[in-house]
Amino acid sequence: TINQILFIPSGKRLVVNNGVHLRFMNGGGIICESSVEMNGEKDSPIVISSSSENQGFTVMRTDSTSVLEYVKFSGMKNLSWNGWNLTGGINFYEADVKLINCTISGGETEDALNIIRSYFEMESSAITQANSDGFDSDFSTGTITNSVISHTGNDGLDFSGSIVSVESTEITDIGDKAVSCGEGSVITLNDLTIENMEIGVAAKDLSEVTAEDVSMQNGTYGYVAFTKKTEYGGAIINVSDASYKNVETKFDIELGSTLIKDNSVIDGDGYSGVTKY
Repeated sequence: TINQILFIPSGKRLVVNNGVHLRFMNGGGIICESSVEMNGEKDSPIVISSSSENQGFTVMRTDSTSVLEYVKFSGMKNLSWNGWNLTGGINFYEADVKLINCTISGGETEDALNIIRSYFEMESSAITQANSDGFDSDFSTGTITNSVISHTGNDGLDFSGSIVSVESTEITDIGDKAVSCGEGSVITLNDLTIENMEIGVAAKDLSEVTAEDVSMQNGTYGYVAFTKKTEYGGAIINVSDASYKNVETKFDIELGSTLIKDNSVIDGDGYSGVTKY
């Protein structure tokens, strides 16, 4: 049981072995300035859970890559400590990380997972039952493979200023955008299933999205491209081998943005019907 802020300074290494259950209570949480090694196993995972009014899990400014394998996070809260507030229940800031066979559920924060200015790999993992966004990548580079994002109150994947490849991943039951790409992001989507969403893929503000073999089902919009922040500009979406079922508007491309559909260039015309928030 951790009932206060556990601070681990630089020059150390946090190691958690399989079968360990860390419970954050009474304002407890972890702030770590060293890399993290969490060695869970399929039949003996590491569990990190939180009750109300706690401080979540934050790793920042590390010299080496953190590796988390078979870790189950539950109910993480955002850090609010000594006037310092973060949006994520789990945060990696300038801290490279690999997440393998991890689960993040019940995040009561703006972002269940927030990775900032870092390199990341997320493989065979799941983010589910998030109060708002599932995964927020800010100015980061990485890959997401063989994973599941589901039941989020807002966006499933939210990219800002990031270069990310998403492959063989399911994104389902999303409150707003399954994939949101902004602020000059370069995003590659391959072999995705997107179901039950408001918007499948949104590209905005000089972002470039390449989508191949993406299936969408049950939504208002498939692909949208627009300018949200005037200091940036439009966006480009390149789509091939797309499939749709019960999607009301497959494409909504605003003036200043471009759609490339199966090698045919279609320039935007007029203003997007999407609410920009």
